[in-house]
Amino acid sequence: LFVDNQDRIWITDAATMQVCQVDAKTGTLVRTVGSSGTKDGQFYLPLDLEALPGGDIVVADMKNYRLQRVGPDNTFRLKFGRITDKRVPFDGEVWYVAGVTCDEAGNIYVSDRNLKTIQKYDGEGKFVARVASGLRGEPADLAWAKGRIYCVDADGTRIFAVGTDGKQLAA
Repeated sequence: LFVDNQDRIWITDAATMQVCQVDAKTGTLVRTVGSSGTKDGQFYLPLDLEALPGGDIVVADMKNYRLQRVGPDNTFRLKFGRITDKRVPFDGEVWYVAGVTCDEAGNIYVSDRNLKTIQKYDGEGKFVARVASGLRGEPADLAWAKGRIYCVDADGTRIFAVGTDGKQLAA
């Protein structure tokens, strides 16, 4: 669930493998993005999303092992993070991407439940840095606020904050 700066509600729907936009005032469905599948613009278990400055959205496409950026007109823009070898992931690759958020500059932060990492990409999907590694539990949903990345553990028992330098902070 995400509310963008134009008061549009965005929801990932794992049952239909789509992203839905809902009118915040009426609660009616405005549009859907994507469909079930593995091609560009299709999803296989979309878990989280975030709106970027400019109106594009980034979707955490968990079972396709990638992130996808989609434009306001539902046009597929790019995919990034796809893992090539689950035994030896390289920087910038994701295995079970679970959460995504962005900062004011449009940098994208991504949590990976299996790799136990939070990684940073620029707005075009280029890997910038591994912000945090070896996290305890399964990092899932992310939020950005006041220069911090807030992360919910997948089992829901804790919320923690991480600075952009990777240091864990008091939440």
